[in-house]
Amino acid sequence: MKRNIVYLTIYLFSFSHFLFSYSYEDYILYTKAKKQYQERKYQEAYESFSLLKRTFPYSRVQKSKLLDYYLGLTQYHLEQWEEAETLLTANILPSHIEERDYTLGTLHLKKNQLRQANLYFERLLSSEYSYSHELMEKKIEAVLCKINAYYKIYFAAKFYRNFEHISDLKRQDVLEIFTYLASKGERENAQRFLLEFLKRNQGKKEDFFPFYSALLTHFLKTKSYDKVLQYANLFSKLDLRAEENQDFYLLQKARAYHHRKEYVKAVSCYEAIQNPRYKSDAVLELAAIHYSLENYDTVIQLLEKKSPKSTRDLKLLGNSYFITKQREKFLSVAQKIEERESNAYENIMFHYFITNPAAAVDKDNSLAFTNFLVQHYLSDLYPFDDSNIVKSTSLEYEKLKDFLSIQDRDLVELEIKNSHFYYKTEIETTCAVNNFYESFALYDLAYQNAKRNASLFSRFRNSISLLFPRYYRELIQKYALQYGIAEDILNTLILLSSEWNSNYEKENKMGLFALDFRNTPEPSQLKNPEFSIEIACQKLKKIQEKYPGALAGMIVFLYGENYYKELIWEENGDISLNKISDLSMRYEIQQLILHYCFYKNLYS
Repeated sequence: MKRNIVYLTIYLFSFSHFLFSYSYEDYILYTKAKKQYQERKYQEAYESFSLLKRTFPYSRVQKSKLLDYYLGLTQYHLEQWEEAETLLTANILPSHIEERDYTLGTLHLKKNQLRQANLYFERLLSSEYSYSHELMEKKIEAVLCKINAYYKIYFAAKFYRNFEHISDLKRQDVLEIFTYLASKGERENAQRFLLEFLKRNQGKKEDFFPFYSALLTHFLKTKSYDKVLQYANLFSKLDLRAEENQDFYLLQKARAYHHRKEYVKAVSCYEAIQNPRYKSDAVLELAAIHYSLENYDTVIQLLEKKSPKSTRDLKLLGNSYFITKQREKFLSVAQKIEERESNAYENIMFHYFITNPAAAVDKDNSLAFTNFLVQHYLSDLYPFDDSNIVKSTSLEYEKLKDFLSIQDRDLVELEIKNSHFYYKTEIETTCAVNNFYESFALYDLAYQNAKRNASLFSRFRNSISLLFPRYYRELIQKYALQYGIAEDILNTLILLSSEWNSNYEKENKMGLFALDFRNTPEPSQLKNPEFSIEIACQKLKKIQEKYPGALAGMIVFLYGENYYKELIWEENGDISLNKISDLSMRYEIQQLILHYCFYKNLYS
């Protein structure tokens, strides 16, 4: 009997170890030390971190290197430079890499080790703009310029639009600065910068194809189709590898003609492409033109020859098989798409067609038709027994009460990723992970978990809502009512803009709605959910006064008026996806419609 009790005790101890820490003294001491560090009480923080290191040698916070990372930062501020260098050099935590490199660069600078300092500061230079990261680069600008005079030229071009010494820049830096300016939204400056570089190097027997390629891609992205045609013709003559790259230039010209709806010229360019590197894209885009023109037999003829076939190939092919009533081939393609993207738009549509063989596509009213498909899809779902979530994770939820007071994102992620159920794929455990993240208002992590398990969550009536969540409900209800905007519109826009990440930051976009921070006096305010929601409602209210339809308003909000004007609208305010020959645009609108319809039907 005693032996059984001992075994049971060992088993329960082991089991609890694989669930959560449950002994939170180490976490509490860590958060105390971290707070002391943030309050610049470095000596107190050092003593707390050191105590944690001695007292809890097997703590997860120590095994994860979080403890050593913050101890290293603390020792840096206490001028214990050798110890700080040892700890920080050995710790590379992705979410803290920027602060680590800056600290190590500054540390080597204080030790007059200029070469090592230069290496760490150079790692902080980025070709992708973001508001926060530019602040970091401006912190190291003066230091790098002092260490290496080359960076005076680099930053003059990058930050101050001074292109006087552009010829002295390294080729790779020219491309990085161009990409940086373009991602910042400085379209004219980016173009002027790269064209000036090419002008000054005109006549040199060097390979400038990477620069030609970058500029043409940029012109396409900014919808400067006349410039695509102009410079594709010019670069194809200047390129030292013109014969090898000829099909690249043809593809860019085809895309420009395609966007301008000059289909005869686009088809001519697409059909002339033979280089395997570009032919696959050319065939798909050519098929998309024929699909929008309802030449379904031609679509089938083009795509059946392709090998291997991408998911986009299969989607066009599957639709064409269905429309031309080739049911066996349609079923075969539908199965392949489901294996690749179980919750894709096409799967929901194909699901309906498979169970309703006599059905037809409403090609002119995609919003209404998608809404019908979503209603049908949801009606066919059955629930799983969600009481099992509580049963299988009762110990976790009981102990979670003690953990809720520890509001530290690093520790929350550490705790959940060390639980026994994080890497399991049963519906109960994956839902439990979502509930855990939601308990800490880490909505972006909750959504990423749902997205990672989309094929599972989309199968059950009581889990599919996790793919279309409603977070910040009180704030959204408040401002939706105040500005007369439907909540499902706001939820859809947040999901497609930032995936519920209030700290979202990319290019010149920030916050839940990925709003342009250049229109805001204090950009960081956009990371405040309430501020972001109210500003978005104000913007959307103005848009809806000009574009009253729900779909039209969302498209203008997300993609702008020029994008809206490229689309073919029905008199009833609906749209035809089949008439959109640009596959990227079609996919974006398709996703918007699909998400909106799910929000409408799940919560109406």
